[in-house]
Amino acid sequence: MRDRQAVPVIVMGASDEQAESVNSTLRNVGIASHISRAADVAELGDLLEIREPELIYLVEPADAAAIRKVTKLCAKKAIGVPVIVAQKKVTEERIEEALEAGARDLVSLAKSSRFQSVARRELRSVRFERAMGAALRTADEYKEQLVSLVEASADALAYAQEGIVVNVNPAWLELFGYSEAHMLIGQPLMDLFSEDSQVSLKGALRACSEDRWEARPLKVNGICADGAIVKISLNLAGAEFDGDPCVRISLENRKDDQAMQNKLEQALRLDPFTSMYHRGEFLRALGASIKEPPKGGIRALAYIKPDSFSEIADAVGPLASDEILRQIAAFTRAAVQPKDIYGRLGGTMFAVLLSRGTEGDVEAWAENLKTAVATHVFEVGEHTISTTISVGMALHEHDKASASSLIIASQGAWKDANDAGGNRLHLAAPRDSTLKIKIDDRIWIDRIRQALVNDSFRLVNLPIASLEGGQQKMFDVLVRMVDDNGKEILPGEFLPPAIRNGLMQHVDRWIIAQVSMLSLQYEDAKFFVRLSETSVGDDSLLPWLGQQLEKSGAKAEQLVFQVTEKIAERNISHAKKLAREISDMGCQFAIEHLGSGHQPAQMLEHVRMRYVKIDGSLMQGITTSSTAQATVKTFIESARTKGITTIAERVEDANTMATLWQLGVDFVQGYYVSEPEVILED
Repeated sequence: MRDRQAVPVIVMGASDEQAESVNSTLRNVGIASHISRAADVAELGDLLEIREPELIYLVEPADAAAIRKVTKLCAKKAIGVPVIVAQKKVTEERIEEALEAGARDLVSLAKSSRFQSVARRELRSVRFERAMGAALRTADEYKEQLVSLVEASADALAYAQEGIVVNVNPAWLELFGYSEAHMLIGQPLMDLFSEDSQVSLKGALRACSEDRWEARPLKVNGICADGAIVKISLNLAGAEFDGDPCVRISLENRKDDQAMQNKLEQALRLDPFTSMYHRGEFLRALGASIKEPPKGGIRALAYIKPDSFSEIADAVGPLASDEILRQIAAFTRAAVQPKDIYGRLGGTMFAVLLSRGTEGDVEAWAENLKTAVATHVFEVGEHTISTTISVGMALHEHDKASASSLIIASQGAWKDANDAGGNRLHLAAPRDSTLKIKIDDRIWIDRIRQALVNDSFRLVNLPIASLEGGQQKMFDVLVRMVDDNGKEILPGEFLPPAIRNGLMQHVDRWIIAQVSMLSLQYEDAKFFVRLSETSVGDDSLLPWLGQQLEKSGAKAEQLVFQVTEKIAERNISHAKKLAREISDMGCQFAIEHLGSGHQPAQMLEHVRMRYVKIDGSLMQGITTSSTAQATVKTFIESARTKGITTIAERVEDANTMATLWQLGVDFVQGYYVSEPEVILED
């Protein structure tokens, strides 16, 4: 490549003829030069005040002392610029002498090839050194600016590299109660957070360092210098510190006027003692929420009350008992997810409207809360107390229950749990009688049959996201029914009647046929299609499936058929046969809701599957439950040894996502990843 700009060159001690010789030799090799000539050292010094050369040639110096004078001057005024001695005669002795005097090299005016190669080498060297110097200066400036920014920021900021704190600002020190930065810099970041926050924080740090963390707040418990616990939300982002990649950890700006205004408005709606909605605000929010149908899954109202609390109050007094109540409220707040609504109904009564995927999820949530309270030792003043809670749960059926009837049902379920001895969860029985179910089923049978004939179903997809950065597109296929007014009906309403009345075989085949055609539009995607218990034992399914694939032209490898663990347990021989034959056809097989049945280990061992979905009930409280983490970790390790890909179901918040990163799950699905989207509508 030819140099586009003239290279500034100083030639010292040469005649005009020799200076032109240097110029022409450089030009012949593609180096355009701008020559400045200095007659002696004094003139060279003057030139260096006004010129910034890239090469300096010393032509025919008298001796080594003359070379040394020039190199000494250049070391002061032209740092890094190479001095090249040029002579007619070149010997090894003269080269050694020139190098010892500080010259970069000695070349012959008569040997143009070596002259040119040395010129190119030294030109590259000086430009590289200047670029490196500029980069280092820029880095130093950036570091100074970064440090100034950190120092001046109102947000609490910390920077961590490979889990070690490398910088903090005064706001971070103030938050954690430290007086000097050196107390934290160089220490493990995890030392600042409680054990129950560390798994999710480690996972978030790992994801962030791999540039695969979404900007979602992470709720953690910080440990202050005096041992006090502070509940905070962290924002993590990739950054650089001192030229190396790191993770920037920040808290919200506590001085932000709008944020403060929002907090003040929120505070007006909260019970000041428990930081939960006060009764009136909770009832208003509850009534507004249940008027809107859920986008998926179920809703349930949990009625929570400590057991035998009057006895505790008599034993420890009103102030200590109030503190126990406040801590129970804190446990409840820590367990909820962003879409939940929670409040204090009055006295010792709390309620939470839960939005979850299945009935098993809400039961798991309540069991985790019960366990957290029962295993906690309440230290209040001079008293050390243990207590328990009972939880009554009522499922909400949209358009069939008011806020008042839902509270009454959950309160009645709590009374049953309390009367049975406390420290229990009780689920209210469905309101529908057997006769009413039969009457409703007659209506649903006709509607389902009409929907099959008129294509009044709608498919929606729930994306399945990779935690390892893969590009594979995968979707869990869900079904909705659309009524005459275009209103969407959730599967929880029409699938139970379809199951009870032998219509699921037809629904399953409608879905499979539609997905087969859909897969032609998304050739690089996989679609997970669930099969009912009827289809698992249907010997005609596979011949029909083969005909359907041939008819549609769909690729078998794009279809993944999934069966719940409980269905597979009840029909184990059929499930094993189905999994094997589906795989032989080129399709793939999956077990979903692993962990909801009785023998998950045997299921992984004996059923041929490509994917396994870990049940969403295990995601309830997994961020703080070492038991749930150990269970999920066992599933992951067992599946990995068999080449089975793991998918975590119903992931609803950032902390759960971060915990799954740390445990090693391959994929996740749930509303945290994405809500269902319409992919086919007729």
